[in-house]
Amino acid sequence: MHAVSVFFNTTVEGSGTLSWIGDTALTPVRYLFRGKSVWIEPDVTDESKIYVDHVASFHKTGSRHSSKTEEELCSSSTGMFKTLIAIVCLIPGLIIGLAFKMSAYLFFDDIRKNHDFVKQHFTPIHRMIGTAEEPISSVVNLKNALQGACTSNTIHCPTSVLHIHCNATLTVDQNYYDVAEAILKLNPKKLILEGLNTHEVSLNALKNTLSTLAGKYKWEIHTVDSSLKALTMMATKRRENGKFPCLILQVVPKSIQKSEKGK
Repeated sequence: MHAVSVFFNTTVEGSGTLSWIGDTALTPVRYLFRGKSVWIEPDVTDESKIYVDHVASFHKTGSRHSSKTEEELCSSSTGMFKTLIAIVCLIPGLIIGLAFKMSAYLFFDDIRKNHDFVKQHFTPIHRMIGTAEEPISSVVNLKNALQGACTSNTIHCPTSVLHIHCNATLTVDQNYYDVAEAILKLNPKKLILEGLNTHEVSLNALKNTLSTLAGKYKWEIHTVDSSLKALTMMATKRRENGKFPCLILQVVPKSIQKSEKGK
């Protein structure tokens, strides 16, 4: 998320009076442009750790739509009357909100720090599980590594690419629900399994497992390049305005990758 979007379209819980007035005035912006309400809390035992999570500021289910890590962080409801009010108050809210929120940003160091945490929270990162020299060789190791990545991700930033180095002995089985669940918790936009021992049955099992656990996601297998025998899984998230691709899983067998590097 861009810094300007973070400033105008997010509100951080408990940010102080000035910031609260600014965010209140900017409520029409968050209502009309799918704004976020963010919760930030330091770890009581480790000051270097910061926990960050968010929900949509407004959702059709209202308070029933809440954070998985902080139950008190929940959305407000939507409605036709609220939409009309938001449209009418949009410009005045922008002017007032900018004045108060900018004042809070300029005069208070903790507001600027929170702004940086929110930017990190919404900025996708590249995650690596295993290495080319020490690939993941068993399902237990893979599960532990994925769970470790989830636990250490206290800021809960999304994953642009989840790159897993696999040993050729590692296969995907339909019973690996906990592995698939850990993968989905990291919310990858692109997932690369390098060196995985792939075959049609195991790939279909993985597709079915991910689809079952994701619920609102539909996973599909597509052949990308038959000459390389590379396979891609496209996850399609259903929304009221249609379907759009949101996740890609690219399986790259190690033997194929080595032959490509040699060309």
